[in-house]
Amino acid sequence: MGKKYNKGRGGSGKRGGTPKHTAKATVKKGSKARLARFGKIAKQGQSGINSAYMTRGTILRRLQLTLKDFRRLCILKGVYPRDPPKTPTAGKDKVYYHASDIQQLAHEPLLKEFRDFKAAMVKVRKSVGRKDIDRARSRYEEAPQYDVHHLVKERYPTFDAALADLDDALCTIALFATLPAAGRVSPEHTSESKKVMKWWQQYIAHTHSLQKGFISVKGVYFQATIQKHTVTWLIPHAYTQDVPKKVDFRVMLTFLEFYTAYVKFVLYKLYKEAGLAFPPAAPDTTSQFFELVGSENEGPLSGLSLCLRREASYSWLDFAACSAGAQIVDEDKATHIVADRTLKELDESKEHVQPQWVIDSLNSGRAKPCAPYKPGENAPPHLSPFVEPDEEEDASDSEDAGSEAEAPAPAPEKEAKDMAKMLMSKKAKRLYGRMQHGRERKQAAVARLRKRRELLAARASRQ
Repeated sequence: MGKKYNKGRGGSGKRGGTPKHTAKATVKKGSKARLARFGKIAKQGQSGINSAYMTRGTILRRLQLTLKDFRRLCILKGVYPRDPPKTPTAGKDKVYYHASDIQQLAHEPLLKEFRDFKAAMVKVRKSVGRKDIDRARSRYEEAPQYDVHHLVKERYPTFDAALADLDDALCTIALFATLPAAGRVSPEHTSESKKVMKWWQQYIAHTHSLQKGFISVKGVYFQATIQKHTVTWLIPHAYTQDVPKKVDFRVMLTFLEFYTAYVKFVLYKLYKEAGLAFPPAAPDTTSQFFELVGSENEGPLSGLSLCLRREASYSWLDFAACSAGAQIVDEDKATHIVADRTLKELDESKEHVQPQWVIDSLNSGRAKPCAPYKPGENAPPHLSPFVEPDEEEDASDSEDAGSEAEAPAPAPEKEAKDMAKMLMSKKAKRLYGRMQHGRERKQAAVARLRKRRELLAARASRQ
């Protein structure tokens, strides 16, 4: 008898044999072989479009910064949050930054300055806790300081780029120049802002670059042209300001810190090109600066001498009059007296006008008639020069005719709707956007059906 083989083991009649005409058993590959063939297993969040964005919490842990220092560093560097193209469902309430911006922050020299200052403040607090006030004061004075000059050069590599971004900086500095020194706003912040704005106004008046002005409820808007760049800023009225408590002045003061250094850089360049010394002497008004440097009085009010009475002695009015070519003198030498209230006695040898006359003359490019602007009377409508007039208004020349044209008032319903939308939360805004999208889709469907019905009706009429 022959040998018997267990056919159930291999299925081929041989003991332990491999079945014929069948695939070989799969061999498990090692980690190196899998890595060479399939590549590395990508972790969640490390590939794709959203991998270039990081949340604020992750950034704070990596840079080892507090939220206060991180905000200050982002403001100084000009880094702002960005929304990823595909926001994760679980991260819609988070703040995202681009990874390239954070890489620049990680190599910023100011990080070391912030940490050194923080360590110095720990020593100051220890001295205060030991009631060693003199030692705490000396340590505070010896604390390391920093400047943002290298950041100004980094953010504005060319002078044209610096001139094109002056609007926000000037508005912020002019705002702090009118704020009271209270809380986080120190007297040094107010005095420095006033000084920088004074230097700016003196340069604009000296070069006669002022083009437009407008007196509004918020303040006085001015617009100047400097080297083919249009710069617009707002000077608030010099009234007692009610500082709101909800404003985070730490953020505002960080902006002020950078803007002050930035505008000083620009002014240094402009003063040097105009042949003036910087920083200039410290006169109180623009007219005193004109007398000091011997500026020429050119403009629509050239050849006129103005006297600003006590109630009309605004700094912005002195600046506008000098920019328009007028000369500010005493009352006995003046040809025009600018008053902001009714006068009991009028000198018939002189013209008496309201402050609006100076701004309107600047906007029109010539001295306006003085009769409609007498103190105590209703002056002509003060229209904004920043709104371009219609063709009909240009043809009729309503300003010369003295017509009482009224500016179109904005629709109150639209203003209320926009205000309500601004006060919505993020969730409410998203819901409102979806509702509007649904309405637009329905309206588009109705329009398509109506157009199709018209086409069908047109075909039926042809037949």
